[in-house]
Amino acid sequence: MTDLKRKLRDELEDLKRLRDEVRVQAKLGEAEAKKLWDRVEGQWPDVEKKLRSFEAQVDEASGEAAHRVLKATRELYEDVRRRFGPKSR
Repeated sequence: MTDLKRKLRDELEDLKRLRDEVRVQAKLGEAEAKKLWDRVEGQWPDVEKKLRSFEAQVDEASGEAAHRVLKATRELYEDVRRRFGPKSR
C-alpha cells in the first residue's frame, strides 16, 4: 500500500472516530436537555401557582401594594430565568 493510501485510510479512521464521539456527545446533550426539561416541568406547577396568586393580589391591591406584588413577580421571573434559562458559554 502506498503512503498516500495509508494516510487516506488513517484520515478516514480518524474521521470515523470523530463521528462516533460527536454521536455520543449528541446523545449526552439529549439526556441533559431532558433532565433540564423534567426539572422545569416538575417545578412549573409551583411557579404557575405563585404567578396566579400574584395576579389575584394585583386585582385586590392598589398603589404601593400593587408595586410590591409586581416586584415579587419580577423576582420570581428572574429566578426562573436564572435557574432554567440558556446558560452563556
